Amino acid sequence: MKNLEYMLEMDNISKEFPGVKALDGANLKVRPHSVHALMGENGAGKSTLMKCLFGIYSRDEGKVFLDGKEVNFISAKDALENGVSMVCAIRSDIPSKKIELYSKIESLTKLAKGNTTFRGDYPAWEMKQDSPLRNLCEKVYTEQYGKAPVVETVHAGLECGLFAEKVPDFDMVSFGPNLLDIHSPSERAEIPSVERTWEFLLNVLAEIRE
Repeated sequence: MKNLEYMLEMDNISKEFPGVKALDGANLKVRPHSVHALMGENGAGKSTLMKCLFGIYSRDEGKVFLDGKEVNFISAKDALENGVSMVCAIRSDIPSKKIELYSKIESLTKLAKGNTTFRGDYPAWEMKQDSPLRNLCEKVYTEQYGKAPVVETVHAGLECGLFAEKVPDFDMVSFGPNLLDIHSPSERAEIPSVERTWEFLLNVLAEIRE
């Protein structure tokens, strides 16, 4: 086979769901022996484009070329047989929910005539009902701002999960400045919140020292 400039080409891909145009003329070109990062704002259509490639979604418009040959994968099995696979990361703060998600992915993949392999694991970090450190942080926050903080579970805290797996009785909290457009090229921190977070941390450490 002759040398090709691009191993994969996705040309003018469009995909629309009821009320939402997820992709509008998207293009992607991948050279052989290279690693590419597909980046964009949340909701920009990154996952949808990959699902159109992998045969999970059918595209409304556009063409896909693999090794110079036009392809139209109609299922995950079809894509796998042609050397195209998809890798996902699964996280949850509740182990049972993570297992439930594994099962859903496996079932959906089977329906698409594909197969799944699970390896590696992000450990869960479950909220402790009795946390002296959290109680201290709530006290310091209330004194600093004159109102009680909102304590909630968010999609974060991966490092805390790793610590909790090694030391189950480790008491931990996670807080930080306001981050905008996380996991996108526009990710940024709200500068005034950085100063507030630093002052809060100093006050918490002062209380612990006392």
